[in-house]
This record gives sequence, C-alpha cells and structure tokens, in this order.
Amino acid sequence: MRTSPALQLAVLAAALCLALPHAVAVPVTAFTVSSADPSSPYRTVATITSIVAGGYTYSGFVTPSQINTSNSPSPEVVYWGQDDTLLAAERTVANVLLSSADITRGTLNPGGAGGVGVIDLMFPSTIANGTGADVFLFDIGDDTTDTWSVRAITGGTVTSPILGSTTKTLNGSSQLGVTATQITFQSNASSPHSNLTMHIVGAALDVLSDLGVSSLVGVRISSTNADPSVVVAGPSTVLLPPLMITTQQVGTSVNLDSVSLYRDELGHVTVPAADLIGVDLVHFKSTTNQGNLYFPTGASAPGAGNRASLIEDLALNTGVINPGAGTGLTVDPIMNSPDQSGTNTQGMGVLFSTPVLNGPGPDVILFEIDDGAPDAFVVSPIVFGTRTDLNAVSFLSADYVPLDTSPLGYQVYNASSPVTSLLALETLGFGPGSSGNPHQFFGALIDLSDLGYGAYEPVSGLFLQSLDSGNTFDPTLIVGLQSEFIPEPATMFLLAGGLACLARRRTSTKAKRG
Repeated sequence: MRTSPALQLAVLAAALCLALPHAVAVPVTAFTVSSADPSSPYRTVATITSIVAGGYTYSGFVTPSQINTSNSPSPEVVYWGQDDTLLAAERTVANVLLSSADITRGTLNPGGAGGVGVIDLMFPSTIANGTGADVFLFDIGDDTTDTWSVRAITGGTVTSPILGSTTKTLNGSSQLGVTATQITFQSNASSPHSNLTMHIVGAALDVLSDLGVSSLVGVRISSTNADPSVVVAGPSTVLLPPLMITTQQVGTSVNLDSVSLYRDELGHVTVPAADLIGVDLVHFKSTTNQGNLYFPTGASAPGAGNRASLIEDLALNTGVINPGAGTGLTVDPIMNSPDQSGTNTQGMGVLFSTPVLNGPGPDVILFEIDDGAPDAFVVSPIVFGTRTDLNAVSFLSADYVPLDTSPLGYQVYNASSPVTSLLALETLGFGPGSSGNPHQFFGALIDLSDLGYGAYEPVSGLFLQSLDSGNTFDPTLIVGLQSEFIPEPATMFLLAGGLACLARRRTSTKAKRG
C-alpha cells in the first residue's frame, strides 16, 4: 500500500525536529529593529525585533530585569544615541542594560582602564535549552577584537548568584559578527564621544552547548574592552532557513542527498534527492565566456558527447556554466543545433524529466557555486507559444540562500571556440582553464507562480540567462519538486502535527518564514 504523501511529509517533519542542530557560539549576521529613524545608522532608540544567526531567524525575546555590577569605574561610562536624551541621573549601566533591547544604549569598557568589569544580569523567567541559540549578546565596534567571557547563572540572587562551571570566551569573526547595522552615539566618557558612528557586533549562544547547562536564570558577562549594548534571551519563535541541504561525497562528487524547505501551506518539507525531478540540457549558447565546464579537482574531464551530464546529475560540484546573457524572454527561444544561421538565443534551456506542477511555494531549486557573491541570472519559460500571461523573473545575489562549502577544489575547462549550440558543447575541443580552492554552494528558490503559471499547471522546462555581460553564472544543479497531490483537510491536520515540534516548547508557533 502506498503511503499518503501528506503522511510522508508529517513523518519527515517530525524527523527534522529531532535533527535540528544547536548553535555553538555563532556570529549574529543581521537583525531588525523598531525605530523612529528610517534606517542605519540609528541616532535614537532602536529596539531589536528579530535576529539572524547561524541561518536561523529568531524573535520574541526577554530582556534582563535585574543587574549587579562589580569593578565598574566611577562614574559608570555609558553611551546613548546622538539624537537621544539621557539625563545625568540616568547614565548608569543598570539604566541602559535593563529591560531594554535598544542597540543605541550600552556601557563602554565596563572594567574601566585595564580592569575586568563584571555584569550579572537576571532574566524574569527561566531560559531553557531550546532550538538553536538561546542567548544573544551585542556590542559596538567595527571589528571583532573585543573579548567577552560569559557564564550561566543557574540560581541564587543577582547579588549572590550560583554560577555554572563553564566559561565561554567570545572573540574573533567565527563567534562575533560585525553586522551591517550602525549607530551614531555620544557618551559620558572622560573624553566624551560625540557623533561617533560604529557597527553593531553580535553573538548567539546555546544554553547547553556553549554554557554547559540545561537552563539558566541569568548570565554573567565580564570583559576589559567589550562595550555591551543589548543582552536578550529565550526567543519564542524560531524560523528555519528557507533552504537546507544534506550532501554525500562519492569519490570526487559532492552529491545532493536531500533538501528541506518551506512550501507555503505544506509548511517545512524534507525531500530525498531521489524524489526530485531532474533535467535534460537541450540548449546552450555563450559567445562571450568559453569557460563552460566545471568539475572538481582530480576528476576526469568529461569527454565529447557526455558534457551535458555535468548539469544533469545530482553532483553539486559539477556543472555547465557561464551561459549567455540576456534580460529574459517574452517569446520562445531559438535553439537550433547546430546554430547555422547564428540566430540561436543566448543562454541555456532545460527540460524536466517529467513536468513540474506549480504547487505551493517554491517549485524548482537552482544551485550555483561561487567563491564570493553568487551570480545574478534571469529565468524564463522555455515555451510561450501564443501566451501573453507568462514572464521572466530575475534573481540577484541577495536572492540566493547560502549553503555549504564544497570540500574539494575545482577545475574549469575552456572551449576552443565560442559555444553556440548543444552540438557545439558536445563536440568542440576543451582544455584546462582556471582552477582553485573550494567554492561555496548557493540555492535559488524558483516559484513557478512568479513566472505566471497557474496553480498545479504543468511546466515542461525553463530557460536561463546570465544577467552579466561577461556571461558569469555558474549553475551546477537544477531540480524540480513534485506536487502530485492537493492535501485534504484531514491530511493537512496530520501534517500540522508533525510540524508543530519545530516551535519552541514555551510557545507553540508555526515555523514559517515571514
């Protein structure tokens, strides 16, 4: 008997819940704030509303309710937004750190000149070890040279705390993240700051993995040179990355093993690679960039007649790359082979092994590999016919989801002359081109609805073009997702039960990307 697809998804979601990783001192990469200022740099109150760290997005925090400081200078040195007002009596560490997630307020060098300042912060409720990170610390600085020591407070009082045995030291770019957000501030230092602009730096800690306890009621932070601004904990909502993958290395190939992603009302689903829909390369033209074959260092160069397989297999580190540039199509592409009249359309065309139905959320995943920001591209229908309701969609670097890094180096092979057709790709001579260190994988999620297709409409293929005049765009794998069913209410209820575990125990929330 065949298992219901909804039941399969529910079981996969429950398995995913058990496999969710815990953070180990990861940098904060971004966050959002609520502020009267329209954008960074913030000069007045800017309260954190969500945090991104380790690929997760967190929201719904608690702030400290009690504080005790040791070895602080007198008077205590604090900073606040340049356009904010802080009366002399309010210029205390307690005032700027308690009950606030305002990134524009904090304390400078809590130990004074050369001393080690100690700040004990108690939360209003117990913070249990949950999904991902549990405690977040923020600092100001344009680098990651500040050093923090952090310990869990497991009980006692703010003036006589019971401390966990583990001390976590934070420094360097692997643990502290310099975000793009800045503040402009002033201070009451002996040489007061005024109109000084700096970046916000942040770190995310896991209660168990980093601090060695299953729960805590507060944290002790100590430092000689850190400038703490915000300490928050206990996010009530944890959103998974929009795309996660598992891989398996077979020889020199890094093969896709599974994908996990959001599909709108289906929630977060995990799909084995064997159940994805593959593609056949049916067209390729690139007259500007002849570096068109990508494979790992140590692998044999693909021979004539076998080169299209580099984009048709499940390997993330092989591909047919640098297709021709364009701005997207409005009519059918010209895909003659050979290109006798020279009129073939620049770019690459793929047909799915079976049509992809336009289901909930993303329907197609394109993987790209790069040593920096991923390359921009535009995707179009491969068949328009007489339809005028279809359109192209552009993907810029920011539209990709960053994924793993290949464990292997790469080798590019260059064509002996510009590739103008699929026949030319398979028959021209190719020789070694550039090579180098491992590249990072990136994923682009393509929703066929964005191209104008109707709900559950079958789509036979797509046409891809670089958005760069130099034809730089490095696709290594293109797969479709199956959408062979429309869940009934009863099966959707079962699916929801499997997905419920993705929320933290304290608050039952739907783990869906906002």
